[in-house]
Amino acid sequence: VEGPNGFSQVHYWSWGYRYLGRIQVVTELLDCLQYDTLVDIGCGEGRFLYELSQRHPGKKLLGVDISPRAIDWARRMAPGLEFEKRDILINPLPEAYDVATMLDVIEHIPPARVEAFINAALGALRPGGWLVLSAPHRNMKLDPKHYQHFTPELIDRLLEGKVSSRRHGAFDGMRWPIEMLLKLMGGSGRHFIVTSPRIVRLLNRLYRKWCLHDSHPRRCERLACLAQKPPARAQ
Repeated sequence: VEGPNGFSQVHYWSWGYRYLGRIQVVTELLDCLQYDTLVDIGCGEGRFLYELSQRHPGKKLLGVDISPRAIDWARRMAPGLEFEKRDILINPLPEAYDVATMLDVIEHIPPARVEAFINAALGALRPGGWLVLSAPHRNMKLDPKHYQHFTPELIDRLLEGKVSSRRHGAFDGMRWPIEMLLKLMGGSGRHFIVTSPRIVRLLNRLYRKWCLHDSHPRRCERLACLAQKPPARAQ
């Protein structure tokens, strides 16, 4: 929405809450790490890096994406941050980072190329660096824009032999009260959206309380994985 002071942001149900919830889950993982540099691979419109720059100021952050349109949006929405168009499979990053993040990216990669893509992401890390990724769980209905959804076991197979440690977390569980709200609102705001700030805040609190950290194996619809690249061997 464009107002007298430029662009403002509007929260709306339902996809927006889940998008912001994913950012919260990943930033909570990053709170546990010591790092100075981070590259966000598949950065999209740059919202994650913007939020991270507010939460962890003073870090060197870079966003890369294969889409020139996404990079153009990112530069407009977060003008103080660095973004560049890059296909890491063809044009690897020239320097090593402490952390590489991939938020809901690998489901957009053809299955035959996912392992190579993860290898390229790990190649952007210094020894001992961290890869943080999120992806839709197979509990979630396959989106027409996605090639596949994932399980912890499938991600383990992709990372096998490439990392020294890894930890999975499930989140974004869909419970019946939230599902009912979605149906009453037309599924995803197709018929109308809620603009009342009071109701918006209430829905946001309900989602974060009931759903965001719900790791039940039958309800969770997203996965997060924190994996460490092996440290350099002593000479």
